[in-house]
This record gives sequence, C-alpha cells and structure tokens, in this order.
Amino acid sequence: MMIGAGIENIGNTCFMNAALQCLFHTPALQSLVAVYGSRLQHSHGHCACILCALKSLLTQCLHRPGKVAVPTTLHRLLPAILPHWRAGRQEDAHDFLISLLDCLNQALPSIRQSNHHTELM
Repeated sequence: MMIGAGIENIGNTCFMNAALQCLFHTPALQSLVAVYGSRLQHSHGHCACILCALKSLLTQCLHRPGKVAVPTTLHRLLPAILPHWRAGRQEDAHDFLISLLDCLNQALPSIRQSNHHTELM
C-alpha cells in the first residue's frame, strides 16, 4: 500500500486527521470520491462542499507521498460536519467520523439509489 502525505494539525485537529488518514486508505472511499466527487448535487449545500474539500485533500494526500497536506478547507467546514466543534477544545475522532459519513450519505443520494452501492455505514 502506498503511503501518502501526512495531514497538518491546525490547532486541535488531530482527531480529524486520524479519521481522515484511515478513510483515505480505504479503497471503497477512494472510489466513491473519485467517481462521484465531480457529480455533486448542489441541493445538498454544505455536504456537497465537504465532499469537494474531501476530494481535494484526498488527492493531495495520495499523490504527494512524504509531503504534508494542509486541510484548510475541511478545517473551515468543521462546524458544518461537527456542529458542537469549538477551536481549542478536545474532540472525538469517532464523533467526527460518524458525522462525516452521515454528511457524505446526504451529499450522494444518487449512489444510495443505485444497485451498485452499499451505504458507507
């Protein structure tokens, strides 16, 4: 398995970075983001933006081994993913992961309707 870029910690984002590193090395998520990241349904607002940010960061991480990717856009969108998030406060990687997967499921309704898809959770 290829080792990609690390993800810079912006303040207290180690919980987010740990979850993203696990997701980014999951082939099913790589495929979903690659295939559906460009087919967003804009009616899903912030979740569609999160998918775009996720695709951008995933691309940086997988194609720049040995470098450090900065999750600026996802950091800015953290309140939309994790509404109770506050800068400088301890957070939980599991809460972030569940909230992110819920948001991805909202942004990708056409996948859920397909015969070829199993929900992310």
